[in-house]
Amino acid sequence: MRFCAQWFMTFHAPSSSSPGAFHTVTFIRGEGGHCTCKAYEHWVPRNPGDIRECKHIRYVMQHACLANEQWYSGGDRTLQPVPDTCTEHANTEEPCPACGGSTVRLSCGV
Repeated sequence: MRFCAQWFMTFHAPSSSSPGAFHTVTFIRGEGGHCTCKAYEHWVPRNPGDIRECKHIRYVMQHACLANEQWYSGGDRTLQPVPDTCTEHANTEEPCPACGGSTVRLSCGV
């Protein structure tokens, strides 16, 4: 399965409480997004199976590409990753169909 390489990059999401500041959101393979904000750090699930998140991770999901072939066509592509956070596994020969950037091929077991 092909994923946009942005799934393995770092982003800066704006802070709503401190104008001009940002929180760092990093996607880690198999673990989803991680954020530097206090809400993410102190997150408590409300229901079994809840996925740890915060408004900054949701912001990145809405505004970065993050497309993949199985379940997400990507955000509006207005947010770009922090420079030089590209994965060493990125493939430029099979560009992302959504943003034209690099992709990463993953084998997904069922």
